[in-house]
This record gives sequence, C-alpha cells and structure tokens, in this order.
Amino acid sequence: MKALVCIALLMAGFFSTGATRAFAQAGSPQDTGRYGRHTPAPAAANTGSTDPLLVTFHGTLRGVDKNTLRMDDPDGHLVQFYLAKKVAFYKDSAKIKWSSLKAGDAIMIEGRRGIGGYLEAVNVHVEPPPKP
Repeated sequence: MKALVCIALLMAGFFSTGATRAFAQAGSPQDTGRYGRHTPAPAAANTGSTDPLLVTFHGTLRGVDKNTLRMDDPDGHLVQFYLAKKVAFYKDSAKIKWSSLKAGDAIMIEGRRGIGGYLEAVNVHVEPPPKP
C-alpha cells in the first residue's frame, strides 16, 4: 500500500511540474503554440511592418532611387532603407519627389523595421544645412 501511495505522489509531482512537455510530440499544439515552432506569428494587419512605431534617423544622404535610400549616420556608417509603399518626401513642410534629393543633403528619416527585418523609410525630411 505504501508503494502505491509513493508512486501516486511521484506521478502527481511529475505531471504537475510540466515534465510531460519533454515527452510531447514535436509540432503538437502543446509543445509549440498556435503558430508552430518555426512559423512566426503574422504581422499586424495591413501595416506591412512588425513594429508600428516609427523611429527617427538623422544623417547625410548618400544616394536614393525608386526602391532604396542610402545615408551616412552621424558616425559615418552607411545605413540603407527600403522605401515604404507610401513613402513621403518633405522639404520645408512641402511634399517633394524623391528625384529632387541630392547627395549630401542633411536628412531625417522616420522609419520602422519591415517584415523581413530590414529598415523601411516611411517619411523623409530634408533638413536645413547645419549652421557653422
């Protein structure tokens, strides 16, 4: 009788500690959650981004084309942004076209991390040149 009580207590402790997870079949809902082990959860609906907050970047424009923008940050490192589908360019609060930007312009970018992990520019502002 003592042996049965000991076995029952051991089994209760074993199941209550979650030790059974080690024996769960890989890929089961118990082990992996709703989206599976290697499948990421979907991004926020219709944002095109995993992070809806915009972050501000300052630097000097190195080059721009219809898909990408390259700038040097204040430390001199090259940073590349992909242009969001509805990217907007501004100079003195007026909208401008990307083709009017010139290498060497001081810029401020409002961006976010895109679905693939790359940086995505949402708003690009041409800043006035720094005063000496």
